[in-house]
Amino acid sequence: AAGAKIVAAGNLHAEDTTLGSVLLLSADGGKTWREPSDRIRGAGLELVQLLDFDNGWVSGESLGAVPRDAFLLITRDGGKSWFERPISGESRAGTIDSFRFDAPQHGLLWLDRAQSGEADARYERYESTTGGDTWTLRGSSATPPRQGPRLTTPPDWRLRADSQSKAYRIERRGGAGWEIVASFLIHVGDCREAEPALVEPAPPPEEPPAPAEKP
Repeated sequence: AAGAKIVAAGNLHAEDTTLGSVLLLSADGGKTWREPSDRIRGAGLELVQLLDFDNGWVSGESLGAVPRDAFLLITRDGGKSWFERPISGESRAGTIDSFRFDAPQHGLLWLDRAQSGEADARYERYESTTGGDTWTLRGSSATPPRQGPRLTTPPDWRLRADSQSKAYRIERRGGAGWEIVASFLIHVGDCREAEPALVEPAPPPEEPPAPAEKP
């Protein structure tokens, strides 16, 4: 959250496949919500950073048999619009382990390539001086970063699944307890095949009128 703006990210999925990413934004402290970005088919969103009231980033990747094609969704107008930028110029397996921007143009990012088979270079370190538009590989290692640019949940906010309401609750600390800011159903819906549309048979063609008899 940044002021009255709250961003929630994730994905919609069936039992065995990811349908698409979901990005939700509230500009009034959680009273109303909208989707400021189109859903990305087969992708999920994970980490969120709002640096200030204008600049923000959300990490994601395509979720197939192996997570791959890591990317960032970026906003520079306070969440009104978002655009996608890949971490690499080629299709590669891997997920964004952590990232952090300390300025609108400068950020660091660690890519976890556990499925690549390169144990000695599992973690790749990238740097951006263009606000996330482009990234430069700065090194790799076999172990995760000990002091990496990790994002942490603000202590006054939490997201949890509530078993009674069967919903995800966004809560904010208030006094000695937690206040519900918003809730979203865990079970969104069922995927079913579309029922075929009923088509009425065309009426039989009209028979041409009999020719008139000559007098």
